Amino acid sequence: MIVELPLYGDYPSQPHSSLLNAGVGNTTGGLVDGPVYRTIFESLRGVNMTGIPGTPGQGYERFQPDMMIYHDAIHDYSTNEPTMDGTASLTYYLSVMQKEGMKQANVQSDKNVYVNGGIIRTDPSKKQISLVFTAADKADGADAIISTLKKHGIKGGFFFTGEFYELYPDVVKRLLAEGHLAGSHSYGHLLYMPWENRDSLLVSREEFEEDMMKSYETLRKAGIEYQDAPVYIPPYEYYNKEIAAWAKSMGIQVINYTSGTMSNADYTTPDMKNYRSSKFIYDKIMEVEKKEGLNGHLMLIHFGTDDRRMDKFYNGYLDKLIKNAATKRLQFCTRP
Repeated sequence: MIVELPLYGDYPSQPHSSLLNAGVGNTTGGLVDGPVYRTIFESLRGVNMTGIPGTPGQGYERFQPDMMIYHDAIHDYSTNEPTMDGTASLTYYLSVMQKEGMKQANVQSDKNVYVNGGIIRTDPSKKQISLVFTAADKADGADAIISTLKKHGIKGGFFFTGEFYELYPDVVKRLLAEGHLAGSHSYGHLLYMPWENRDSLLVSREEFEEDMMKSYETLRKAGIEYQDAPVYIPPYEYYNKEIAAWAKSMGIQVINYTSGTMSNADYTTPDMKNYRSSKFIYDKIMEVEKKEGLNGHLMLIHFGTDDRRMDKFYNGYLDKLIKNAATKRLQFCTRP
């Protein structure tokens, strides 16, 4: 049995490891010992099902024959202990199988940049940039954004919640007629995990999948088939590796903005401590461009913002950004 492989599957979550015990990580990709004979298990001392704080161990009783024992619990050292020699051999074997599988599928090496399973930047060696837009319930930027992109002959990626698709069907029709990519931003704009702890979850896998299925049903009603929207931006642009894995199991790839330019701060209002003016954001983008370039950047801009923000980035600065990118010979692409 292999820890966190596949991440969306049922794998040992509490191997008998000092890493897990110290709360600093897990033996990701490592092989653990399997079941032992009941006669051996019952002669052992110190084994228990206490588990890690807040998460009891799992017994898997219904899957075990009477003569065998396996527990996914950190204190069961006999059945759930990482093995170094097995892991080393497995790593080599899986690497070979991956290479062979890519060869059979005629798949080239993926040069996108990933964080927690989500694509946060396309191939940094290519002079390309992607403009992506998200919205939950506001569309005040529709006219300015659509006309600006049309003026420059650029296609963008638009990721909306189910509520948005229901509120603004005419806007969606305009985007599709212009040849833009329209995709999901979830249905209910759920907060998947606490802001103070990205490694925990506020939703179950069942709740996540139900929300995504509802989202894609809304897309279908808008004339967007599943295969037309294989990537999605999570609500609040906030996710972790579990969310990305759950999405992957549904055939959906998480993408997110490339950090550093602060383009995503265009939603902030003057009363917020983290307020950033459109000029500040534009200057920051130019600063990043000058320092390291924008190759592969996924540049996120909000399709609508609060009325308290009078300084809308899509009014003027979006046009200015596109013109500047053109002088740097950056090509605009729709998706990773």
